[in-house]
Amino acid sequence: RPGVLIAMASGGDYTEEGKFATPVQLAFLTDGKKLLGRLPEFNVSGNLYDLFGRDYIGFSSDRFWGGEPMLVVKMKT
Repeated sequence: RPGVLIAMASGGDYTEEGKFATPVQLAFLTDGKKLLGRLPEFNVSGNLYDLFGRDYIGFSSDRFWGGEPMLVVKMKT
């Protein structure tokens, strides 16, 4: 499935209600099988409770960054 692979996000803030926002310094566009290109810096925001609840897809079976699996969630554009 097409998506955005966020490789580095640092900074930002969150609230007790679960709302968060963070700048993304390094991200790639993917078609679900291969990386198509690097994206410019952008911001993401959402709700942590939604990400780990109704928008949670799972963890990747492959290891991309630092040997750890990637968290996969649905996010609105």
